[in-house]
Amino acid sequence: MAVLIADAKAMPVRGSTQLPPPQQIDAARSQLREVVASYDEALRPAGNDFAIAALGILAASYPPVRRSAQEASIAAEVFVSEFASWPRDILAEAVRRAIRSCRYFPTVSELRDDRDIDGPAMQLAERQQDRDEFARWAEGTPPRSTAIPFGASRP
Repeated sequence: MAVLIADAKAMPVRGSTQLPPPQQIDAARSQLREVVASYDEALRPAGNDFAIAALGILAASYPPVRRSAQEASIAAEVFVSEFASWPRDILAEAVRRAIRSCRYFPTVSELRDDRDIDGPAMQLAERQQDRDEFARWAEGTPPRSTAIPFGASRP
């Protein structure tokens, strides 16, 4: 408890012009670079093989659809081209959600679920936005928004 009080006393008062020493700023930026690297890993594309596996899970979860071989091939290409660039965890969650909520084989639009604030497309956009925001902080560039990373204080 005494350590927390000592740390609180050492923190600058809101509105003051006291800045942390350069070493502390460099250490914080270094930590933010590590956060950006973890976001980069979390945004790594699933790839064609994972997208094809996800399509296979969907196909096994629904009754067969009557399509010609050419139509099925085109549908598979569209699916893979749309979702191979998504991170694995978001694509897997989109497939899980579709299996739970779609009565028939889902369309690309249903898998993206753009209208749902918790939908996969929104999760992907938020993850990319968060990554970009942390990258700006790590570079020392002011962020575009007024959002402040957790633990930071307003100037």
